[in-house]
Amino acid sequence: MPPHHSLRDTNLTALAKAGLPAFSLQAHAGHASITTTQGYVNREEVAAAGYAAQLEQALFGTRGTNAGYNIGSEVPDAGPANNAKSA
Repeated sequence: MPPHHSLRDTNLTALAKAGLPAFSLQAHAGHASITTTQGYVNREEVAAAGYAAQLEQALFGTRGTNAGYNIGSEVPDAGPANNAKSA
């Protein structure tokens, strides 16, 4: 992979982890297709950040800044931990 592509991958992944919506990522990258943008985002890293935010919510009732799990259909959005209410 050419160096500028690995930098693009890192940048788009970091922005996705920070919660930037998928179509904003697409515009930022200048891609005509969201599919192209999805190819640059490391979905496993983004999902892990989302899971960490859900765990933080479940354990402490707070939500961290790493809630960016919004790219790709197989990456979950808000899960049960974000919908749970304490009794």
